[in-house]
Amino acid sequence: MPLTSIKRYQKYQLIFLLLLCSNLVVGQNSGCVTFDGGGQHLTSTSQALNNIGSGNFTFEAWINGEVSNTSLYPVIFSNRNATNAGTIFFFDEDFSGGPKTLAVQMYGVNYSIPNNGTFAGEILNGECHHVAISRSGSQLTFYVDGSSIGTTIVFGNPSVTAFHDIWIGQDPIYNSTFSGTISVLKIWDIGLTDPELNESKNCPSLDGSDLTAYWKFDESSGPLTLETITEEYSTFGSLAIPDNYDPDWGSTCCACDGSSYDVPAPELILPNVVTANGDGVNDLFTPVQNHGIEKLHCVIFNRWGNVMFETEEVIFNWNPKDVSDGVYYYLIEYTDNQENEETVHGFFHVEH
Repeated sequence: MPLTSIKRYQKYQLIFLLLLCSNLVVGQNSGCVTFDGGGQHLTSTSQALNNIGSGNFTFEAWINGEVSNTSLYPVIFSNRNATNAGTIFFFDEDFSGGPKTLAVQMYGVNYSIPNNGTFAGEILNGECHHVAISRSGSQLTFYVDGSSIGTTIVFGNPSVTAFHDIWIGQDPIYNSTFSGTISVLKIWDIGLTDPELNESKNCPSLDGSDLTAYWKFDESSGPLTLETITEEYSTFGSLAIPDNYDPDWGSTCCACDGSSYDVPAPELILPNVVTANGDGVNDLFTPVQNHGIEKLHCVIFNRWGNVMFETEEVIFNWNPKDVSDGVYYYLIEYTDNQENEETVHGFFHVEH
């Protein structure tokens, strides 16, 4: 056995002897996805946009953004693989000195309303705003905080399809990035009317019939965030390993009434009983709550100190179907999103 493995095993044995006979509840820091304006992004499948093609759509998001010196064109999302393919939901630069304008690009053509229309000001002003663009036929309608700020006409019949993943927070072609927080993002395959848009802005429970993608960025943890329509996870950055292009979990989100709120510290809660009887209910040892953890190493022991399970998966599951009833012990070492390193331990019962 390599020396490092021996030392790790000896460390486990020592800690196992010191395990406390208590279950664990640990507070964590978590919040909404926050981008620093320096190339951070999320990666998700582009299927929602590819299904729309050249049809109607609505793109909407709750954001709290700032004008960044590092990016002329702050991007909410983009799937471009060429300058004349795909779409960008972003803010366009006004080279006359006016505010950045809410915009969408399709097939290389930018559409926006000068000076943000009736809003008549900077949307990226460090406050929470709901922004949306809706296409119905050849008309695009632009919204800020549920109110239409103007309309424009689409040239031809451009498609939003491209052979590239959706990057949230950055454009894959031009280094245009977002600076601030994105709390909610939705993609619809219909052009919402004014009343429908205002209802969606308030974040009601949705059946998803015309909703093709929906991210609520305060409900995930670690390097993943859940897209709730397909129930698939979007990844931080473009690589499987952490890097400088991973966004952060900030502590502030935008509520659906436009206010800003601090997300309560989530909890890592582990069960104290696992009933591994195969009925599909409580069969696994898995966290009940697991938010704000970037890295994790979990080891499970039996009563004699033998290692039964070991993983570095942030979202982990252990199925004890083949072990005896009794008490088992866990040791978890983790790094949270504030770069704090902690070690926690406790016990649980397995029953069949």
